[in-house]
Amino acid sequence: FILEALKTTPLNKLNKPLYVLATADEETSMAGARFFAEQQMIKPSMAIIGEPTELVPIYKHKGHIAQSLHIQGKAGHSSDPDKGVNAIEIMYQAIGQLMDLQSKLKTQFHDEAFSVPHVTMNLGHIHGGDAENRICGHCKLNFDMRAVPELSDEQALAMIDEALAPVSAKYPSRLSLDLMYPTAPAFACRDEQNILALAEQLTGKKYQSANYATEAPFINQLGCDTIVLGPGSIDQAHQPDEYISLDYVEPTVHILQQMIKKVCF
Repeated sequence: FILEALKTTPLNKLNKPLYVLATADEETSMAGARFFAEQQMIKPSMAIIGEPTELVPIYKHKGHIAQSLHIQGKAGHSSDPDKGVNAIEIMYQAIGQLMDLQSKLKTQFHDEAFSVPHVTMNLGHIHGGDAENRICGHCKLNFDMRAVPELSDEQALAMIDEALAPVSAKYPSRLSLDLMYPTAPAFACRDEQNILALAEQLTGKKYQSANYATEAPFINQLGCDTIVLGPGSIDQAHQPDEYISLDYVEPTVHILQQMIKKVCF
């Protein structure tokens, strides 16, 4: 879309530089965006992160933390439970602590800008044991948290550790917690250059928040006004028949051209 928008743009007449950033590993580690944030090689005044927002400007979104909880038990024959340590039974207690934390987060951190206005925690995948007549020697739970901007990644991780501390104390050296990939912080636009008013003017749509995570918090660290804006719908994202309607082509190109004209000329 941006390359199409640049076809008729007189780049030799720009008053401000125009950068097109291509980043790697956006779906998991966001390594490319982290690199640009760490290097600070460019200092734009405004940035647009291309995501399927139905051309609605997104000015705020939740963060994402994914962790694996491992319980190390001691396998043995189920006929004599005292000779083993059942990892599933310990995981049951750990899940209870996480569910209590889930309830606490719902009431403690609230942001009405979001359609789901509270912090969410999802227990997404669990696996443990290998036979019905064998004491489970290992159990693993993968879960994630999506925090509002008020809750930092550091605070969220500390709350998870605190929630699991009683189980860890009861079963020393049997619990371990690992990040599945680096955390993605929540995001809120600075709006120091009035990008929100400009985006509303060009799209004809009021800016909104989103419950998913993007690279925006890292690009934001370059010191610029950042929004998330692009063609397509999040409803089609990560689906077997993922697509973007051709109806988006012309308006997307037009919005990008007008944004460049307003900011760079």
